[in-house]
Amino acid sequence: MEEYEKVIDKIKKKFNSDINFSNNYFIEQLKIIQKNILQSLDINVTSILIINKEDIFINLDKLATLTLNYLATPTDISKIEIINNNKELFQRKNNDYGSSYKDFTLLGLIVRINDKINRFLNIQNKNTMVDEDKYETINDLYNYCIISLIYSY
Repeated sequence: MEEYEKVIDKIKKKFNSDINFSNNYFIEQLKIIQKNILQSLDINVTSILIINKEDIFINLDKLATLTLNYLATPTDISKIEIINNNKELFQRKNNDYGSSYKDFTLLGLIVRINDKINRFLNIQNKNTMVDEDKYETINDLYNYCIISLIYSY
């Protein structure tokens, strides 16, 4: 939990309380970040190699900030409340799953992040069969980013 807190402290220093943007802007930025992360990997049938770790962490940091701003935009909930709610969510899920994110470390988290980005984009396109709120997906995406950034230390 200490590492999670360190990442949150860095994120808190970066957010701007005046940011308010459209869903289209969020989707555009999400796609750019996803593309940048994927370009930092060498992916083939039997392996995934990180070829630019620094770029991955830069984009994960951008993604954490982007998702936090997105979650705060349509609501009266402060970013601090969102951060605290997600920290509690992380604690509950970590209790249920154990520290399973450590099994495949950063690569496993990148796969989960990519899944959540694709899930969100499909929700936006009304291309889903499972009922999941887009904000639930973004909260998960935010938490995966925070957990991933632990590996930047």
